[in-house]
Amino acid sequence: MGRVVDEVTTEGGEAVPLDGSQILVLSIIGVTWQPGTGGVHGVSGPTGNSIAEAQYHGQSGGSGGLYIGLVERAEYRAFTVVDPYRVVVDIALPT
Repeated sequence: MGRVVDEVTTEGGEAVPLDGSQILVLSIIGVTWQPGTGGVHGVSGPTGNSIAEAQYHGQSGGSGGLYIGLVERAEYRAFTVVDPYRVVVDIALPT
């Protein structure tokens, strides 16, 4: 479902500036973001959070790219849940 890379580009080939030393890239098919919220979204978490920044970019065909800048490479898991339907990404805290 995802991969960790050093840099990422959008579907149009534009570089995505993102804080963090590694970027977790998740391709999500059949998703829409909440209307009116724009394409860049903040994240919050506990002290020592592994996430430097997160951005969502809509792509063609009802898919999207979720780009998560990591403070350092970390273990993660991604899965879906329903009621309401959503994607959950758990990222391990730095050790």
